[in-house]
Amino acid sequence: MNSILTFDIGGTYFRCAVVQANQIIEVRKLPSPSFYRFRDLSGEELVDRLIQLICGMIEDFEKLYPRLSGVVLAVPGLVTHHGVVVSAPPLWGDLVSNVPLQSAIQARTQLKVVVFNDLCGTALFYSQLPSYSEGIDFITVITLSTGVGCKTVDVKQQLVLLDAGGMSGEIGHV
Repeated sequence: MNSILTFDIGGTYFRCAVVQANQIIEVRKLPSPSFYRFRDLSGEELVDRLIQLICGMIEDFEKLYPRLSGVVLAVPGLVTHHGVVVSAPPLWGDLVSNVPLQSAIQARTQLKVVVFNDLCGTALFYSQLPSYSEGIDFITVITLSTGVGCKTVDVKQQLVLLDAGGMSGEIGHV
């Protein structure tokens, strides 16, 4: 059975899980390689550390689950349609920007890699629950965390409304 390896990368914790047939079957949780934790590292060093951690987890999980079909990464902050992390203040503060995370990870694995803003996934999840989306055209989800985020989903098309740069309601990450 095919599986997806998912990552939820936050400023405090880094979680990854294997999802198989819509069931989470294994979860790992580690401290995030963020500028809060590693104050002596440059932005580039923090990015390298994150990429190494992700790729190490991919290698570990590929051994356990040889039928992995893809990798999905949810990150805090502004992410373009091409998986470039424009900014991720909870991870890197203002030390680095425009990180081509999707292509950097894709270059190190044969699996399909997708990187997107974490709140996009949350908004899509709620847009599919009848108790939240029945009878409406759009749903907006707002979070209050390290930053303040907002995403709106066209419920009928199951599409997060983003501009060409990947922005939508970015209140606290810009």
